Amino acid sequence: MYATDIAVGCRARGVDVVSVHERPELEGEHDDAVVLRAATREQRVLLSNNAEHLVPIVDEFGLAGEDHFGVLLTSDRSLPRSREGIGLLIRSIVAFAAGRADDDMKNDCQYLPPA
Repeated sequence: MYATDIAVGCRARGVDVVSVHERPELEGEHDDAVVLRAATREQRVLLSNNAEHLVPIVDEFGLAGEDHFGVLLTSDRSLPRSREGIGLLIRSIVAFAAGRADDDMKNDCQYLPPA
């Protein structure tokens, strides 16, 4: 859902971020549970703008006792998905990741605050 430029910008600032566009097996995947499981295998937090689909999946994981490493949601109002919004999104991700442990978001779901 996000441009690879965002992942590249985050990595340039020391945050280990990967875009699904950099994962040929995931690019174009429409099943968000598949993407969340792939992120979990890599012990990654999933960043998405798709709260409508992901919140119920997070609930299903919880009810089934299935772990994930976190879901971080964005909003088009606070973090617009536009070329102009790329810098804000990168700064927000970097600020959010600063000083957090790798498993800090385990089984959590929250919105990414703008930096």
